[in-house]
Amino acid sequence: MAMTKVMIVDDEILVRIGLRSTISWEQYGFTVAADAANATQAFEKFDAADPDILITDIRMPGIDGLDLIKTLKQKKPGLKMIILTNYDNFDYAKQALELGADEYLLKTTLDNHTLFPVLKKLQKEIDQERKNHIQYQQLEYKALLGLSYIKRNFAERLLMNKITLEDWQEFLKELNLPWEKNFFQLALMKKKAGHEVKRMNTQPLQLIEEIVEKIHGSLVWELPNSSKWTIIYSFPSGEKSNFCKQVIPFNIRQVQSCLKQYLQISAVTILSQPINNYGQLPEIWQALCTSEGNSIFWPERELIFDYDISYEQPLIPVGYSQKNLIQWIRLGQNDKIREMLDELFTKVDKARSLAVLNQIWHELFGEIYCLIREHGLPLSTILIEKEQEGDYLKNFSSITDMNQWFYQKFCLLIKHIDNSNAKPYSFPIRQAITYLKEHYIEDINLIVLAHQVGLSKNHLCTLFHSETGQNFVDYLHQIRIGQACNLLTSTDLRVSEVGLKVGYHDAKYFTKVFQKYQNCSPSEYRETITNTI
Repeated sequence: MAMTKVMIVDDEILVRIGLRSTISWEQYGFTVAADAANATQAFEKFDAADPDILITDIRMPGIDGLDLIKTLKQKKPGLKMIILTNYDNFDYAKQALELGADEYLLKTTLDNHTLFPVLKKLQKEIDQERKNHIQYQQLEYKALLGLSYIKRNFAERLLMNKITLEDWQEFLKELNLPWEKNFFQLALMKKKAGHEVKRMNTQPLQLIEEIVEKIHGSLVWELPNSSKWTIIYSFPSGEKSNFCKQVIPFNIRQVQSCLKQYLQISAVTILSQPINNYGQLPEIWQALCTSEGNSIFWPERELIFDYDISYEQPLIPVGYSQKNLIQWIRLGQNDKIREMLDELFTKVDKARSLAVLNQIWHELFGEIYCLIREHGLPLSTILIEKEQEGDYLKNFSSITDMNQWFYQKFCLLIKHIDNSNAKPYSFPIRQAITYLKEHYIEDINLIVLAHQVGLSKNHLCTLFHSETGQNFVDYLHQIRIGQACNLLTSTDLRVSEVGLKVGYHDAKYFTKVFQKYQNCSPSEYRETITNTI
């Protein structure tokens, strides 16, 4: 338990020294935080000391104890006060009690036996007041949580079109919202692409709610499992122009500024046109969600208006020559690819059409996939795991970023295709090798592999041996043993566990195969490599 802090104010130094030194403060849970010879010193030391109990004389030179009590009680209403008095100034003590002092003691009888019962009584009152304050804060917090839940539920039901006229009227009454004849405007706010949201004590939703509720009790709904927030603004019809042009844009910028300053979140917002019927909110919200990807066309802007977005097909056709692209990749003509991509994405940027952007994205992404498979390359050599997802488009913050990403991937393809051409296998064999490299841990046989590449079992067997100089089983063993060597030197896994990791479920068989290809057991291999390092 925290010590109760005491401040002593008396113009007699012997009284101050006596109180400090002759009384066992710590033994009873108290500490003397400061002492002062007069009221002026007390004012100067009060903030730093922050006492719980003030022990003060009444009659002092300069500012007397009565003015001291009055001022400090206003500064800290919960401060407990003990007045020290003599027989001849009881009238002063009476005035002090009227000003808020809690007890008075005679200096002539001041000692442990007279002072500490009073101190313990006040300490008990302080502890109880602290407990009451904590309980009040908890109740207040629970009440706020309940109110927040009602507001969020109201916002969700409005946007999801799950509200009746009776529900609408009941919510307005419960939340004391004068929205019956108001206009509405939606704002869809989302984290900018490429910016991670860190875990923190203050959640973005709480911060946004605190800022926007000042605008006629505006509501906020957070899309589950995402960094997207929808704000429902409402305002009287007579103030439409002022709210749409000034109040709401300013409020949105306040939110974005606070998110960036306090939570390190950069956000972009799309603002709808105003409407005069709450029943239109679901339709408007769906339109905003559909068009949110358009923010990629304005990477420098944090507030985009609905009228900025074009929903019409572009007048200029946007496309590229697939034949030329593939030819340039095979010939390693990076400059031609750079030129083609720059021209293509300039057209995409001018079109400002999300449909066109999606079309170009999927076409170019498909080219990468086809070239990877055609040349028998493992997918992970070109695309990391998260890039293999079909909706990776959402991770780009600008057209320039997307352009550069495709250029880097095509250059990487050129490099790996050049390397793979050193062994000019036919397309089915490249497919087979890629499948073996990606699925070596599985139970693979020639029938499974033949099905994957679209050949008969016998045809694949003959073709595989003809082009690689090895049969299918030896090739698979070499892949597995190569992976086993990596695990033996880079992990502490047991030999049997390494075998399982590379596709051998029988530890003895794994050791036998390893011995055949490495001329030593797995344990000997690990020991040799470790000693070499």
